[in-house]
Amino acid sequence: MDWESIKGAGKIVQNFSNINLQAGKIKTREFLNEIMREFAIVSTKIYDNTGDIPFLYKEKQLSSIFLPSFYNLKHYAIQEFPTKRTKAKNNISHGWLDYWVQKGDKWIYLLEVKHGWQFINGSFRKDSEDLIDSSINQLKQIGKKALIEIPYLDTTYKLSFVVMPGWYNIPNSEDIGEFDQYIIDQTDISKTAATIVENLKNKVSWVGTWQIPSKMQISLNSDHVKNLRVFPCVFFIATIVD
Repeated sequence: MDWESIKGAGKIVQNFSNINLQAGKIKTREFLNEIMREFAIVSTKIYDNTGDIPFLYKEKQLSSIFLPSFYNLKHYAIQEFPTKRTKAKNNISHGWLDYWVQKGDKWIYLLEVKHGWQFINGSFRKDSEDLIDSSINQLKQIGKKALIEIPYLDTTYKLSFVVMPGWYNIPNSEDIGEFDQYIIDQTDISKTAATIVENLKNKVSWVGTWQIPSKMQISLNSDHVKNLRVFPCVFFIATIVD
């Protein structure tokens, strides 16, 4: 697929889709693409008004992007929805679903969201795959009995959704300082997305990429390394869970 330009908010592309649902295939793919698009728009508006890049924190802070995105799309959404989970030996424990989202009057998505990182031009790391596994396992623990207590339709799908900002170390240079613009070539972003797909195509349902607008591609200090870093994109990885 070709990159889609979003006015003032960069570009998005669906890199991979293998959604094996007959009735829900089109609507679910539509849901993922529209969430990626709105994630880009809301994040850019936050940056324009605050100078902050909201997806560089952890999972909790992502709600400042997701909830406005759901509402802008006229979806119904509840964060931290109480639920029951079945663990080892059929022990029941109480838990919290990250998001319950209803699209229109027929489609409900139960979302577990994780936050990770992906180095541009780097390999896909084992700890990133562990994030996907963790969210999938959490959703699998929500059994049929627990679903009775959640607003539920026959077209309800459990969805693991991992948000992974892409990052790149900027070579040391006296000409580059914090908050200076540093644009990463789109080819490198696409190659990294292809690496993700190649590693996960037999495991996940959908992969998308948002190339953030050039005004947000600024060099930033990192707490862990001496080099400056730039975050030129965000990768999204979704898995439908039985």
